[in-house]
Amino acid sequence: MKYKLIKTAFAILILALSSVINIASAALITFEGIAPPGGAPNYNGPFTLDGFTFTPSHGHIADSAAGYNDNGTDFYIHDSGSLMNIIKVGNGLFSFDSVDLAHWFVGSTFTYVVNVEGWNNGIMVATQAINFNNVWQTASMSAAFGRVDHITLHNANGRAGYDNFVFDTAAQDVPEPSTLAIFALGLIGLSSRRFKKKS
Repeated sequence: MKYKLIKTAFAILILALSSVINIASAALITFEGIAPPGGAPNYNGPFTLDGFTFTPSHGHIADSAAGYNDNGTDFYIHDSGSLMNIIKVGNGLFSFDSVDLAHWFVGSTFTYVVNVEGWNNGIMVATQAINFNNVWQTASMSAAFGRVDHITLHNANGRAGYDNFVFDTAAQDVPEPSTLAIFALGLIGLSSRRFKKKS
């Protein structure tokens, strides 16, 4: 009898914990395959790739073979001194983990800043400033970008090239531990009453 109660309680605890564990489903978004290699350098947005829509207000897909700053791939998204929005197709939460960026003009010797903002339900929940120049770098985003539904990149004074965006689409609302504990205790209480009635 006690063994069955312990076994049931353990099963309930595992069930409650499994509801908060997310399986990572990271998406690496490159801009390869958007046009034939060596094709026309300008493709105006918005662009939808791998479940995300990118909307630059003054930008396009750059072909590094056409004289833009080469990052070892053929295409990347380019934005000139303006704002770019990124949302998940069908909406929903995601995390923004990292992005590669550089000034797209090879001869630039200046350092610029892109301000990244993360939004959730119309409220800004994360912000990060990233310095960049004409050398490609990977910028890792802070943990505050772990649950967003919209990203904006403000590039006020430079010509930024972005590539290799990494998003995790498993981000979702997670119940607080206290809520889970109350839920698990309630289920254990109900199952113990059931076992008492049987005996």
